[in-house]
This record gives sequence, structure tokens and C-alpha cells, in this order.
Amino acid sequence: MTNLNHKCELYRQEAVKQKQSVKSALPDFYMPAMPPLGLIDAIENWFKAWSRRRKLVQLLDYDDHMLEDMGYTRDDLLWAAQQPLNVDAQLVLQQQRQKQRACLKKRRGW
Repeated sequence: MTNLNHKCELYRQEAVKQKQSVKSALPDFYMPAMPPLGLIDAIENWFKAWSRRRKLVQLLDYDDHMLEDMGYTRDDLLWAAQQPLNVDAQLVLQQQRQKQRACLKKRRGW
């Protein structure tokens, strides 16, 4: 019986050694091959918002008459460009234009 206990103890020690050798093969830190998907989405959304904002700012190069033909005013474009990046500037600008048109229709009685 003691021989069996001795063999079991040796087997257990061998298993512990194998586990330790596997653990030592891994680095102290784990660096995944791909960053978290939430981070990728956040960076992608930020880049899209930044590029849309940049396009709106480029509209400021046109004169006021051209902007009026496009349905924008310089003040509205500046206001939209100053919104935080987590706000879609084009969407906010469209909502602003719809509010202005609704006010204009009320004044004219349409």
C-alpha cells in the first residue's frame, strides 16, 4: 500500500512539474493579436466624424453667396464645426436647417 501511495505521489509531482514547465513557456503578459472590437469601433467612429467635420470646414472656403445657394450660412457651419466629435456635425446641421425652415414657414403662414 505504501508503494502505491509513493507512486501516486511521484505521479502528482510529475504532473505539477509539467504544469510549471508549461506556465514558464508563456510570457509574463499576454498581448492579443487583435485589439478589442469596441476600441476598433470607437476609432472608426472618431475618424468618420473627424473626416465629416473636415469636409464641413472646407465649405467655409466658399463665399456667402455660394453657401446660400447650397442652403448653408457661414454661422451655421461654424456652429456645427464647434460641436464635440461624438456629435455628428452633418446631422446636427441638417436638424438646424429643418428648424430654420419650419420657423420660416410659420412666419410666412405656409
